[in-house]
Amino acid sequence: MPIDINLLGDEGNRLFREWKTKVEKHNKYLIRNKYYKERRMDDWQKDLNEINNHYRKALKEIENEKKKEMKELEKAVKEAEKAVKTGRKRCPTGTRRNKKTGRCEKKSAQTRKRCPNGTRRNKKSGKCE
Repeated sequence: MPIDINLLGDEGNRLFREWKTKVEKHNKYLIRNKYYKERRMDDWQKDLNEINNHYRKALKEIENEKKKEMKELEKAVKEAEKAVKTGRKRCPTGTRRNKKTGRCEKKSAQTRKRCPNGTRRNKKSGKCE
């Protein structure tokens, strides 16, 4: 799995640059040629692998620490959201929540009956006409 350099921050960037400079120096012609003349190219490859493994492990450790910190922060944010987001309980049957006070009040006993088809309720008298 590739290492996310953006997640690591300054310390990770410093370590990554250090890794790349060491690999660059190890890959230079003078160093490689020394190994080649001595017929030790296997040792050269082994050294390169050791450099890579060392820095990969170090970067992986830093990445794991940062991920743990991120999880803790996310957990704290979720807990804060839960504390803020406490929902109101439902009103019992036969009651409604008053919008102004927020309390449960009984429904009105009188329900307005509808006028039959083709008639309207008179505003003044309240009768169907």
